[in-house]
Amino acid sequence: MELLLKTKFCKILFDKFGYVDARFLKINPNTIYNWHIDKGRKCAINFPVVNNKKAITLFKQYEKREHIFSCYEVDYTDFRPTILDTTYPHCIINSWPEERIMLTVSTHKDCSYEEVKSFLETLK
Repeated sequence: MELLLKTKFCKILFDKFGYVDARFLKINPNTIYNWHIDKGRKCAINFPVVNNKKAITLFKQYEKREHIFSCYEVDYTDFRPTILDTTYPHCIINSWPEERIMLTVSTHKDCSYEEVKSFLETLK
């Protein structure tokens, strides 16, 4: 992981935000990572490494009733970053007999999704 933190992308994030963390997240086959809000970060920059279309990330949009809510699926593109606002409830469902591996990069815990997204848009 130390080598990853030395990449140009991570160095740019560190110079801007003063902190960067990177790790791999593995979701085992036929597994659900239940609804949660990330602790210790407000946004995630995710890069699919080993992806499959049966492993999905869902975000709650709003509650219609106590146990009924609307949600949307994150549209990942292989080897391309997707920025997520992890202050909203989300879950991961892998209904496939293979694991999914995601590289996730985050900045300082006080950096908002909007702040990081705006900065990343200047890099294009």
